[in-house]
Amino acid sequence: MRTNLRRHAPPALVLLLFLATVARADEPYARDREYDLQNARIHLWIDPAHRKITGEVTHTLEPLRDGLAQLKFDAVDLTITSVTVGGQPARFETTSTQLLVALARPARTGEKLDVTIKYSGTPRHKGVDFILPDANYPRRAPHIWTQGQAEETRYYVPIYDYPNDLTTSEMIATVPKSWTTLSNGTLVGVKNEIDGTRTWTWRQSKPHATYLISLVAGEFDEAKETWRNIPVTYYVLKGQAERITPTFSHTRKMLDVFSEKFGVLYPWD
Repeated sequence: MRTNLRRHAPPALVLLLFLATVARADEPYARDREYDLQNARIHLWIDPAHRKITGEVTHTLEPLRDGLAQLKFDAVDLTITSVTVGGQPARFETTSTQLLVALARPARTGEKLDVTIKYSGTPRHKGVDFILPDANYPRRAPHIWTQGQAEETRYYVPIYDYPNDLTTSEMIATVPKSWTTLSNGTLVGVKNEIDGTRTWTWRQSKPHATYLISLVAGEFDEAKETWRNIPVTYYVLKGQAERITPTFSHTRKMLDVFSEKFGVLYPWD
């Protein structure tokens, strides 16, 4: 006969059982780091027709111990096509969860390494969501968005994907010409490509956890304001401009409230 555990168990036991179900059994403590990731320069080519991404990421990192012979990056459901270290081809292998890169010689602390990884993938359930017109919604504005929290950036970028390291980042996105992109930090530039696409370059100069790296791209309506000399831009799907005012009218007041409560001005670009 089944019994209701919540009804009969003491509260402390119920709490322990709940914590046991949500805790990570494989990582009860923060992961050990073998290197310090200092910058991630990510270029994504978005192919909405095939729900595919092609990527190139260059990681600038520094070993945290002498004798490091292998670099590990989190990567799931991605096809790795090449890896270079310092511009030279490097041997690599993949598991179901990681990319393992062999160094030509053991690295030393204080040494900076640039690791470039080329890859592709067709994310289906995690990392990148493709929201496109279909039979049920033929007039839906096409767009994509990434979701990295808490450890899902690895589904669209091979990277150190754990929140005990902070890095600056660059997001370069090549998308259909009619699309707009949003990402971390400051928009550095927009370039028209000869194939009819457009490349947007964003740069976040303040260190942050890799799960916060973000890209949103698609067809949007927008409106612009400023708050204490910081640009505040509002986006809604194309054709929904009337939603901007009722949705975002209190945004600047919210920034005032949180800045006053915490005693810290909003820090991001």
